[in-house]
Amino acid sequence: MIQVISISLQLTGAVILLLWCLKGANKEQIVRKYFPGSNTVKRDDEDNCVLNKEKLQAITSEVYVNALAFVDLIIGYLIAYFVADTYKPMVAVVFTILLTAVLIVSEHIIARKLAACKYPNDIVIPYSDLEKYDVDTFATDKEVSDMLDEVFGTKKQ
Repeated sequence: MIQVISISLQLTGAVILLLWCLKGANKEQIVRKYFPGSNTVKRDDEDNCVLNKEKLQAITSEVYVNALAFVDLIIGYLIAYFVADTYKPMVAVVFTILLTAVLIVSEHIIARKLAACKYPNDIVIPYSDLEKYDVDTFATDKEVSDMLDEVFGTKKQ
């Protein structure tokens, strides 16, 4: 009975974290993670911003790796019910270490490939779409030029 409670608590934690992690895979969360700290972006003269695909892929890959880690926990906890007493504990320890290393490497590769599929190119997004994610911007070169022309009265009529 204590084993059931223990594994149930572990599964509950893993499922909650998995759901939380998957929530972070939506476009809004990826865009928010794209601008940590400063939350500023440079716009072009057409009011568009370019989100670099490599950075998008890295952020998305991290989200996927975290999700895969929680799936691993869930599967591992469930398999624990079917495990009998280990015949050779050292063999089990060595096998566990090797399998863990293989899974970590392969899941990072899978996550990177999924992220590359989701964001194969840079994203050009209007700044107005980024404003709803609390992203600020710098003035464009054209806006600075227009402001200076206005201040110094050199604006062409």
